[in-house]
Amino acid sequence: MINVFDYLMGRVKWADLSIEMQQNAGLIVEKANLLLIKAYLTDKGCRSGFRRKEDHVDIYNKINKKRIAEGKPAVQIPWASKHLSAQAIDIDDTDDRLKAYLKTPEGYEAMVDLDLYQEDPAYTDTWVHLQTIPPTSGKRVFRP
Repeated sequence: MINVFDYLMGRVKWADLSIEMQQNAGLIVEKANLLLIKAYLTDKGCRSGFRRKEDHVDIYNKINKKRIAEGKPAVQIPWASKHLSAQAIDIDDTDDRLKAYLKTPEGYEAMVDLDLYQEDPAYTDTWVHLQTIPPTSGKRVFRP
């Protein structure tokens, strides 16, 4: 199970978050845990949770350094990321068990029941990105 301290990843103290951010963090952690319970996957953990702007920049600098070394173009930093507002979580899924569950009718129904939105698994190699806010497209499973 994931707790809010796992979600904060040592990046910030709970007391330093605004009330709104605390509520957002509590909600995404609660919904992620409920989904993991429904999927019988309570052994899964938080890969990435809340991000301060500087954390977000560091993450994308590392991504772009790797992409450039592989001969790929750099990607833009997604400033609309819900990680910045404590409304998204990346759950470790190196074995693809959570992705497989979310592809089933029961998994999709669980996302609807919990009002969660998933980034298209084609864009998340070894994790599942979930958020509590619908993307611009409004689709339950969306492309970044």
